[in-house]
Amino acid sequence: ANEEFVVTNHAAEIIFGVGNGGLLGKNLKEFLSEEQNMLILNQTKIRKEGQSSSYELELTCLDGKKRNVIITAVPQFDDNKKFIGTHGIFRDITEQKQAELALKESEDKYSKAFLMSPSALTITSAEDGKFIEVNDAFTAVSGFTREEVINNSAVELNMWVDKEEQKWVISSLLEGRDVVGKEFLFKRKNGEIITALFYAKIIHNKNKSHILSIINDITERKQIAEKLQNSESFLKETQVI
Repeated sequence: ANEEFVVTNHAAEIIFGVGNGGLLGKNLKEFLSEEQNMLILNQTKIRKEGQSSSYELELTCLDGKKRNVIITAVPQFDDNKKFIGTHGIFRDITEQKQAELALKESEDKYSKAFLMSPSALTITSAEDGKFIEVNDAFTAVSGFTREEVINNSAVELNMWVDKEEQKWVISSLLEGRDVVGKEFLFKRKNGEIITALFYAKIIHNKNKSHILSIINDITERKQIAEKLQNSESFLKETQVI
């Protein structure tokens, strides 16, 4: 396929990293990998049939930089309807691709931090309270598997000992108030009651509102504190004056 540049403008020269007139006579193949040249070959066959096409390419430019572009290729024909070339429009999307990559890396880091946290973490829908994601610490604390909780709510799983406390949490969050370090009772899958410090806030993702919750089991700590308090009370009552 002959993809030699015949006419270019200054914007195209900036994208390809060449000086004034530097693209003329060069072939698009010079800027592409072997794999992408195969894509160009296939697209050229399509254009010769009279179809326009758009596709994404990564250019290795003459200034040594890599640039991502979307090319819209419109076939050109002479009066006898013979294919004579392509009118190509290049749009530089390098910054967009870099932003997307940075966002993905950020999401990957967040995902790893979420899953590996020693605290029990959950993400639920603000609309219906159904679990969207939980980490391993949550399954250990609750006794439920991930498969058992996803697309179910804590209410449906009967996890809240006091349903009014759950309603208060939702009401507070919807009114814009985070829930920070509140002590609540929760029921594990086996029916065991645990005491936990509960944290929750509204987060937004893809134009949807979710609730990020942290559940720190303090049952053992509470039991030790109560035993210590009882011991101190006993000593005071038996102290000889």
